Amino acid sequence: MFAWFFKYSRPLAYAAAGLVLGFALAWAWLTLSPSKDQDIVAEAISNHSRSLMVSHLVDCHSSDQQTVRPWFNGKLEYSPPVVDLEQAGYTLVGGRVDILEKRPVAAIVYQREKQIINLFVWPATGRKIDIDVRSERGYQFCGWNQAGLNYLCISAMSGDDLEKFEDQVREHLSL
Repeated sequence: MFAWFFKYSRPLAYAAAGLVLGFALAWAWLTLSPSKDQDIVAEAISNHSRSLMVSHLVDCHSSDQQTVRPWFNGKLEYSPPVVDLEQAGYTLVGGRVDILEKRPVAAIVYQREKQIINLFVWPATGRKIDIDVRSERGYQFCGWNQAGLNYLCISAMSGDDLEKFEDQVREHLSL
């Protein structure tokens, strides 16, 4: 019994070391490689900042959800919900069609005081997003999935304020 152990101890040690190394490399690759969520967030932040710079905030300028929602008909293959958040202090500015992951998505624009919020909405075909409030490049963002649609909101407002906006949207979508 001990003879077998001494005969094969070195190859077994090498195999164990290789296995540990393999797991460590796989963990590092999965942890450090950019995720799909990071890619879509980077695109959305670029779209948000570009909409503020080139005066292309909306294609349909209206504070009436009954005007903005049907405006998307024929421009997208789905009908994004447009919620009225006026009583919560968020004014609907309008909507536009934008591009995320090489496909058209709805960008519904709200304003609170001087802060602009872009709410991107698209069908969750294959991948549902779930992103807690985070910050990147001076913007706060968060995302979630509800009723088969992904929602990603971005603004320069504080993280707490953006979380309140998210809560309001979720609450009104559930009504």
